[in-house]
Amino acid sequence: MLMVAPMTELFTSVGYDNVFRPGWILHNIAEGGSCLAVMLKTKDKDLKSSALSAAIGAIISGVSEPALYGINLRLRTPIFGVVAGGLVGGAVAGFMGAKAFSMGYSSILGVVIFENTMMAIVAGVIAAFLVSFLATFVLYNGKTVND
Repeated sequence: MLMVAPMTELFTSVGYDNVFRPGWILHNIAEGGSCLAVMLKTKDKDLKSSALSAAIGAIISGVSEPALYGINLRLRTPIFGVVAGGLVGGAVAGFMGAKAFSMGYSSILGVVIFENTMMAIVAGVIAAFLVSFLATFVLYNGKTVND
């Protein structure tokens, strides 16, 4: 909520947001990609279902707290995948000129607020998801915190 004021200032002064909205969407997608990699690698049934539900929540609804605090930070190594995915996704979206023209969801459903730069954010989303998924899949050993 701290960044809502500067984001609103961007909308009123230049007519778009090329910082906060893209960053929030790409972060949530990276969280989801990392959780899906954890889900595929772990043998723990409870962790598997938690990771899947956290991934769906982050990607579809934009609620990333369960993914961040319940999976990725708790298991430690998946957070590196999130960071890598966010970095690459943000670079792709930024270089392609992604700009949000209104407020909206911080999930995959929010790509429509990017109007004529929608392909830029979609490319960033794909990059963020793939990099976070692959980095986590490589780095995460499949064990839980208690193992």
